[in-house]
Amino acid sequence: MGVELLLKARVEGEVGRKSRVICEVWADDVLTVSADSVFVRVDTEKLKHKAHGQA
Repeated sequence: MGVELLLKARVEGEVGRKSRVICEVWADDVLTVSADSVFVRVDTEKLKHKAHGQA
């Protein structure tokens, strides 16, 4: 499309294991997409054990 895209993201807040992240995609000076997301941090060792049926 011949336009450079710019992704901007910022953490708006954190509560416990949750982080709220706001993202925007800009094409030149035009905001084309915005997103409001919640990400949850997990303990990967606990997740691995659960996936393999371990306590």
